[in-house]
Amino acid sequence: MLARLAGDQADLHISLPLCIPDDPVHITEQLNVMIFAAETETGELRLFPTEEEAVGYCEGLDVEAAIWLFWDEAGNPLEPEFSVPNKRGWFSVENGVYHLVPAKKNHHAHLREALDHIKAVETNKFFNSVDDVRKHLTRRSTLAPKGAG
Repeated sequence: MLARLAGDQADLHISLPLCIPDDPVHITEQLNVMIFAAETETGELRLFPTEEEAVGYCEGLDVEAAIWLFWDEAGNPLEPEFSVPNKRGWFSVENGVYHLVPAKKNHHAHLREALDHIKAVETNKFFNSVDDVRKHLTRRSTLAPKGAG
């Protein structure tokens, strides 16, 4: 299901405070970058506090195969940009090196839409459910300046 959300295949730095009053999760920390990543085969959504942690966890070969899809804190799609390509040989494979950039138009859906296909959220200190993520995105969009995610 999530794989169908993927379409055609400057560094991202977001610095917004995450203080959402009356939120059941009550996020009170500032994060420089928060990355959502969906494992398309299981339908699980994971949260990474930094791009580096997301890239370190999600192997390049799987990312290239669209097994992982990424979004920024506001739910905007991100895509990998490989500086070193994945390698496939007769007897071995090697993960490439990538970083995340804002996705091209129609690369994959905004996280709000993708949440309909998420089966589980890996519990973390911010979100315990798909509903918590949906509430965050709704509040995040109402707090964002005009024209932002």
